[in-house]
Amino acid sequence: MRTILWVYALAAGTARVSTRGLAGERLRVYTQGPVAAVAGQLSRVPDASPEVLRRYDGAIRRLAESLPAVLPVRFGTRFEDPAELAFVLRSRGPSLARVLVHVRNRVQMT
Repeated sequence: MRTILWVYALAAGTARVSTRGLAGERLRVYTQGPVAAVAGQLSRVPDASPEVLRRYDGAIRRLAESLPAVLPVRFGTRFEDPAELAFVLRSRGPSLARVLVHVRNRVQMT
């Protein structure tokens, strides 16, 4: 069975997580240099139902409580291959690292 990497957030490359994702999946940290993506492996793309969006939001909130700097990723961001995710992190690494410095110990307010 083929899985997809469902990305929840970006964090510093030293991030460690122990929370679960929207489907109860274990979240893993995929690090490339100074930046890491926090993602879970899913067997299919989840529907964008209100309940799924609430669970997605809950996972990101738990990450924000446990990590000093988090950049939430837009719902639906996914990769078929870890190498593709690594390429994106490498190519955007310096600019993402600078943004992570600015959001350290801060939360979004809407």
